[in-house]
Amino acid sequence: GRAGRRWPPTWPPAAVIGDTSMGTTSRPGWRPPTTCSPRWTGPTWWGFGVPTHGFRSTLGAAASAIGVDVPVVSLAKGFEQGTGLRMTQVAAEVLPDRPVGVLTGPNLAREILEGRAAATVVAATEPSTSLAFQELLASDRLRVYTNDDLVGCEIGGAIKNVIALAAGMAEGLDAGDNARAAVVTRGLAEMTRLGVALGADFPTLAGWPGWATLWPPA
Repeated sequence: GRAGRRWPPTWPPAAVIGDTSMGTTSRPGWRPPTTCSPRWTGPTWWGFGVPTHGFRSTLGAAASAIGVDVPVVSLAKGFEQGTGLRMTQVAAEVLPDRPVGVLTGPNLAREILEGRAAATVVAATEPSTSLAFQELLASDRLRVYTNDDLVGCEIGGAIKNVIALAAGMAEGLDAGDNARAAVVTRGLAEMTRLGVALGADFPTLAGWPGWATLWPPA
């Protein structure tokens, strides 16, 4: 129910949404809020929902419009090719002096657009950013948690994709529920060990950013 704005207004999908209000090919029939506008002044936060391979270039293109101290939240899950950096690390390089954060969890877009109950988690370099984002997104059907483990939240969201692919392969090969359970269980263990080695907290990967994100696609 909050007013939203998009950037850049000239990007083709944005034009389709703004001109036809019929959504995109990935979400047929979805109608965006009528408050969406291609122009704005002084946004209080920025959320970037672009693929990881275009994350840095998109931040760079938008940098001049993002004021100092304006929070930047990543909606992407993965690592930058070549550097291996997490998206908030990329954001900190491209946009210094801004709080950075990540939104993650089992966020299946279609179900959220349909108004079904869901939960998610936000973590940021500054607690005030997490709390502000929680207040912004929370509703009677979307429970938003905060977490101070930024590394764990990003690691869980990124690594779970690999495990989900492996679980899908097991399903496609008709390997059986036992095999799929083994893939998911071992994958969770490996994800946790890697996350802890990279600085994550163990409990984080047993919660929303870890196990919970792994369950729906698996």
